[in-house]
Amino acid sequence: MDKRPTNRTTSSTQEPTHLDLAEYQAEWARIHENTVRQLEQLKANGQSGKGSGAGSQRSPSDQSPS
Repeated sequence: MDKRPTNRTTSSTQEPTHLDLAEYQAEWARIHENTVRQLEQLKANGQSGKGSGAGSQRSPSDQSPS
């Protein structure tokens, strides 16, 4: 009984895995590009980006002296 799921899973899994991996990588590339664009827009707006940046900088600063 182990042979059927193994052979079937191996053959079926290999092809979709390659397609899924390519799609997965493409999806993350898009997400990365969108995130970079959003950050650039926040920086262009100035105040919104600085407010978020200040909050991010405070956390590491609080952790460093401790």
